[in-house]
Amino acid sequence: MNRVSSTVYGKRGRFGILSRLVLLVLLFVAVQMAFSPYILYAALGVIAAGVDVAWVVPVIWPSVALIRLIRLEMLPALAFVALSTAFTVLVFEVASTLRLRYWSPTPVTIVISSSAEYVPHTSGLTRFGFNPLEAAIALKEFRALVRRKDMARFVAIPIVLVISFMLPMVFAPSDSAGRSPGFFLAAMIPFMVPLMFSTITVGQEGKAVINICTLPISAKEFIKGKLTPAWTISAVVAVGVVGAMETVAPMGAENMLAAIVAGLFVILIGSFIGLGVGSRYPDYAVGTRSRYVTLKGFFIGFLANGFSTLAVFAPVTLHVVTSGGIRDSVPLPSLSLTTMLPITIIIGCTLSYLAYRYCKAGVNDLLSNLEA
Repeated sequence: MNRVSSTVYGKRGRFGILSRLVLLVLLFVAVQMAFSPYILYAALGVIAAGVDVAWVVPVIWPSVALIRLIRLEMLPALAFVALSTAFTVLVFEVASTLRLRYWSPTPVTIVISSSAEYVPHTSGLTRFGFNPLEAAIALKEFRALVRRKDMARFVAIPIVLVISFMLPMVFAPSDSAGRSPGFFLAAMIPFMVPLMFSTITVGQEGKAVINICTLPISAKEFIKGKLTPAWTISAVVAVGVVGAMETVAPMGAENMLAAIVAGLFVILIGSFIGLGVGSRYPDYAVGTRSRYVTLKGFFIGFLANGFSTLAVFAPVTLHVVTSGGIRDSVPLPSLSLTTMLPITIIIGCTLSYLAYRYCKAGVNDLLSNLEA
């Protein structure tokens, strides 16, 4: 495993970077999904059904001991407990002996070669209204998400969220019938993902944050460059998941479009709140378990974005509920989407402006303090 890990991390170029990211994300997702109640229930059902047949396999001896104990067969249970303990000790001793005898660290090699001549070029983001400074900051954020091991867990979180919400539809599809799960995801993903990516964008700079003070950058340029990855990833995931859910559990084209509109407003608001919090309460400790934002800042951002999400989605939710889109009809007069959607847009525009002002004030304080 050590040689495989060293080989993978020694690869250069885009293939090496993407392979590292994919492997780390798959590892995080596998670990999280292993504790999903649906997967655990299915796995335990298979194990319990095959224990009496495959009891000769040493790996399942602990399961056999537990089954025997539940059946009050004490002597067989004690016997399998002893066998499990002996097998564990044996595996540990064999692994320790083999590692001691055959393992050796990969020698470090330092190669010095001439670098290619630097040729300045213009980023493709300039075609979408970014100036060179904004494009450089945005690309730096994208590269950090792809290349840094400590950032891979944040990339894995949207995937874990989507899989976690879709597992009930796979294992118990009847429970989701008539409940419009896509509408719930249209609110949950914009609520969680942009807030997460925007709160860490300042703290993940670490000591290199001091380099920001050397740039002739305004708060508007800083915000646009830093939030571009959060906007892009959140919008793609939200629209893609809602569209996919519409094919599995339809909630109607009008409701889906209204949910997407509300979700885009929440993405905008959540990213502004997150960067505003991250610039006021950054945690510059860089490591595998770093939060990049203080606990106080996390709670402030979580609560503020939660209330904003409820406010933006409330009118559209009232329309969906009163029209029978969640669980059949309700004893309330139906509220038209032509009335509720403009209210959502007004609330979204108002909260977006307030969140932007909050974000801009925090970024101005950050830049002015660094300059001081």
